Amino acid sequence: MVATTLLSVVTSLLAAGAMAHPSPSDLGSGTLRRGVANPILRNDSPYDDLKAGPSAVVKVATGDYRQWYEALDAENAPRGGDVLSQTAYATSADGSSWTKRGIVFAPLAAPSWENSEACPTSMHWDGSQWILFYHGGNNSAPRAIGRATSPTGTSDFTRSGGPVLERGEPGSWDSKFVADAKAIAPWEGPDELWRLYYVGRNDAGQGQVGLATSVDGVSFTKVGSSPVLAVGPQGAWDDSDIQAFTPEWDARLEVFRAWYVAGGAVGYAWSDDGLSWSRGERNPVLSSIPGDSIQDSIDSYLDGNVYRLIYGQYDLAATPPLRGKGEAKSAASVPVPEPEPEPTPPPPPAATTAAFSVSSSGDDGDLERGGPAYPPASATPTLTETGAPILLVRRSTTPWPYVPVRVSLLRFDTSALPDDAIVTSAVLQLYTTGKSSTDNRSLRAEWYTANHWPLDAGDWSVADQGSAHSGTSLDAIETGRQVSLALQSLGGIDTRGATGIRMHVSGSDTAPSGPNEIAFAASESPTLPAPTLIVQYERAG
Repeated sequence: MVATTLLSVVTSLLAAGAMAHPSPSDLGSGTLRRGVANPILRNDSPYDDLKAGPSAVVKVATGDYRQWYEALDAENAPRGGDVLSQTAYATSADGSSWTKRGIVFAPLAAPSWENSEACPTSMHWDGSQWILFYHGGNNSAPRAIGRATSPTGTSDFTRSGGPVLERGEPGSWDSKFVADAKAIAPWEGPDELWRLYYVGRNDAGQGQVGLATSVDGVSFTKVGSSPVLAVGPQGAWDDSDIQAFTPEWDARLEVFRAWYVAGGAVGYAWSDDGLSWSRGERNPVLSSIPGDSIQDSIDSYLDGNVYRLIYGQYDLAATPPLRGKGEAKSAASVPVPEPEPEPTPPPPPAATTAAFSVSSSGDDGDLERGGPAYPPASATPTLTETGAPILLVRRSTTPWPYVPVRVSLLRFDTSALPDDAIVTSAVLQLYTTGKSSTDNRSLRAEWYTANHWPLDAGDWSVADQGSAHSGTSLDAIETGRQVSLALQSLGGIDTRGATGIRMHVSGSDTAPSGPNEIAFAASESPTLPAPTLIVQYERAG
């Protein structure tokens, strides 16, 4: 029944081409005005120091703007050419001045299809929950589009199984991957159909825009075998690649309108059926200028009687390089009907930050095993140390026939958190005192059940799990300063008791060729700060 309904709706759409096209001059397709506050979001936090990337902005009410954006963490590369990509959250009272609230949705690591990437591109409130579309796959796997829901938009996301849209067959126009999805939900469009616009790339990497539709917002079917917006003709400003696309349904004029990024500029397009798109007569409507190179992404939303667009603003000549967000507004007002009343999402709970330090010698310590070969044999004695001023994590060789693997364990009393706390972000702070790096390994952390304390030989492990922190390269960590490790899978934080963390040097499946170790201050250090867990949380309801 679902398939039949979907087919009939798509067929009616294809037949709608006979409708009269409104004049593009009626569509407000003139030049866009840059925001005076640009850039409105910078890549200047530990979790987005590489890039504040593709985003989804929703104006909920006057004074209540919300933005979900991709946070690329330069220090935490999961593997190869990949970078940790998480969903961060920011709020604003005016849509121009934004306050970051931290990470709200972390990706699943390989072998999951997300491959440590969860890039948010489209967010929608259906009256009871937020619906997020995002892409994952990272640079080393085919990107695909996923869906997740949350009652608050800031925690408790539930994934809809695997991807809802994947790349096309070999040789097709979207054979390399699909990404950068933008949805028009039924309550935002002309009918009961979900429309999911996306950028597909072919084997050569060329991006163009496709459309998939759905009657339930979960099971999507691609429309046709060609893009609905292809690159422009040879010699045009947009003839090589389309990077991003953001569509809107204008109920007053009964047309679809869209903006897209190509060739370092923004173009405008419109359609009466959402399938056949015409380019604006005055394209491009926004071009790059020094210090404000248009790249990567675009999002749009209606604010009163003007459209606001959020785009990727780059300035790679700046120090440090800017990979953030800029905004622009439509230069002329657009006719907009009085909207039908829709359910308003509840206001986001106020965020609170709490810090927990390791305070006693029994709460932090080291366990080490070593022998003439790697890995240490199961019968190897375990050294347990809980009173030293310095903690050491290592996976090394030594000048002697001794190959040690040493782990550090930390326990924090987090019972002071409210029982109904919803943890939205967490950071582990360590003061590093020294390191050696031979094999390009990383510092990793896993959540570890706190009831294992006091520590004994059973708490040692050769495996380098990364459930709490997927890894920061030892080469990237500076000594003599405090390092902040952004944590993931925040359900590992116990709001009713203690929270445990175990740290490893990565590479459990490969013998070390030299010293790979890092030392940091323990709670017993008389002058240096103890390990600290910083938690940001909201109260349920």
